[in-house]
Amino acid sequence: MLLTNEAQAKEVKAKLDSGEDFTKLAIEYYQGSSIKNVGGDIGILQSGSMIPAFEDKAYELQVG
Repeated sequence: MLLTNEAQAKEVKAKLDSGEDFTKLAIEYYQGSSIKNVGGDIGILQSGSMIPAFEDKAYELQVG
């Protein structure tokens, strides 16, 4: 989720940790219109299509 600053990131993380819905929060907070409109779903990643630091972390995550 692309946010404005670290304080906002911590706020959103706290809400996620307390059980709030990711899609709802993405629509409310996301700072990029194309992803915001789909609730933060970036779709299927193709290897090499994202910056390496992001891609490395994304591929470490479990689906869902």
